[in-house]
Amino acid sequence: MPPSFDWLGNDGNWSTFQIDVGSPPQSFQVLPSTVASEFWVPIPVGCSSDPSTGCAASRGVEPLGGVQYQGFQANSSTTWNQQGVFNLGIESALYGPDVTGQYGLDTVSFGSVGGSANLTDQPVGGIASGDFWLGIIGLATDVSDFGSQRASSPLSSMKTQNLTPSASYGLSVGAAHRSSAGGIVIGGFDEAAFEPSNISFAAWAGSARALTVSLQNIVVSNTASGTNSLFTSPLNMSIDSTVSQIWLPKSVCESIAQLCGLTFDNSTDLYLVNSSSRDELLRLAPDFTFTIAANSSGNQTYNIVLPYAAFDQQVGWPKYNNEMAYFPIRRASNDTQYVLGRTFLQEAYVVVDWERGNFTLGQSQDTNGVTEGSIVPILSPVATQKATLSTGALAGIIVGAVVAVGAFCALAWLCWRRRRRSKPMNVTESQVGEHHGDVKDESQWDEDGVVKELPSPPLKRDAELPGFNQTSVAELPDFPSRLRHEMVGEGPDALDRYRQQELMSTPRYELPGEMVEHELDAESRRRADETTSFLNSSHTRSSHQADGSQ
Repeated sequence: MPPSFDWLGNDGNWSTFQIDVGSPPQSFQVLPSTVASEFWVPIPVGCSSDPSTGCAASRGVEPLGGVQYQGFQANSSTTWNQQGVFNLGIESALYGPDVTGQYGLDTVSFGSVGGSANLTDQPVGGIASGDFWLGIIGLATDVSDFGSQRASSPLSSMKTQNLTPSASYGLSVGAAHRSSAGGIVIGGFDEAAFEPSNISFAAWAGSARALTVSLQNIVVSNTASGTNSLFTSPLNMSIDSTVSQIWLPKSVCESIAQLCGLTFDNSTDLYLVNSSSRDELLRLAPDFTFTIAANSSGNQTYNIVLPYAAFDQQVGWPKYNNEMAYFPIRRASNDTQYVLGRTFLQEAYVVVDWERGNFTLGQSQDTNGVTEGSIVPILSPVATQKATLSTGALAGIIVGAVVAVGAFCALAWLCWRRRRRSKPMNVTESQVGEHHGDVKDESQWDEDGVVKELPSPPLKRDAELPGFNQTSVAELPDFPSRLRHEMVGEGPDALDRYRQQELMSTPRYELPGEMVEHELDAESRRRADETTSFLNSSHTRSSHQADGSQ
């Protein structure tokens, strides 16, 4: 899914993607969400108190028929199916239960791996909150439950329509300070967009904290006081591109504020940067190194480095009437609010495979959108065909086994008879006649050919990419082979224990036509091998409970 190459936001400069909602289509510039399973678009009430004349455009609302409306016009869509007002759900831990959306089902289209994806009956939430200035495209796979009606996620719908080889994606949110627009690869990843970390993390489908890493430390270098380590006790951090800031314990935020000369604004809970501090930070150009691991033990770690430029952002309406320089970190009240948002993801590429229940991160590279010729598809698990057997298949296996046993016994008897015939014997005439009959039967076996070994089933290599050796398979590890879009289970904070996931059987699909075989150059093979080797080394949020009322 290519970016629109537009940069929008009221709390930073973010790379956007275009979606078209309704019939006739209304266009919006939106952001990717790693935790949502639906679409969000701005509605007119969100601009009702904005003093500026460019509110709608700043929220990604494109003109419709030459007219700039203030948001989504539900009454203008012939395919809109109203559901009611519900809590946004996924961000309740950060913004409380009072942030709601006007929900319905509608047709949505957008660019995809196979060209243009046209999805019907998609969950669409109309938003007015200033905390979510732009709309989103959800990349999780949970079911949206509106009580009387349920709706599949965009990713699940694409899988059902054979528009993607698997329920997976690779995501770059982009970085304005590097002039690198974001890119979304549905059903695969862009191998040129990141440096592999060789660490696989568990993806806790069915949770608002579905993608969680253990943050071991943050080290700030090139400051006026040298190099500083901010903490040593690991924190379980959620990867959430829906929100802009990085949410950390108050003590860590205060340490950063002291190092960088930040001022905390109690009225907005934001850290502002005055002009002199900003000039000094731009001059020193400190680096912020985030050390992450799959669990708190930190046996294997990886560093994601963010330059100060990634934190050099502006915040405006509705927080402030005029844009202010700020540092995008927030104080977390408890451990359910520890989040690595879009600020962090500017420098971290994420690859998620919901079907195998894992994901990975790697340092982002200087790419601009999706790199042509560098897309590596992720296939559905081969084990989906092995996981469940029909009655007919079981009967076939039993019959085959009986035939095989019978053939084996016949062959053993034949060999035994041949050994007896080859031994010198003193026999009577009557005995010769008796054995002559046996030999005649045996010669009939020879004329027909001896019993042959039953053929083995063909070796399945569906999950292996063309042009790679066997260690370069582009699919993630063979996790549970079934995907269930609605799960209720343990939360992701239990990183140090393994939880077996109950999943729903999903079919395997042929790759879209444009994913043709191509021979990779040596460097591409090296990068793909690095990326996929670790994916093979390791082992959907609970249903979106739309529990508000109309």
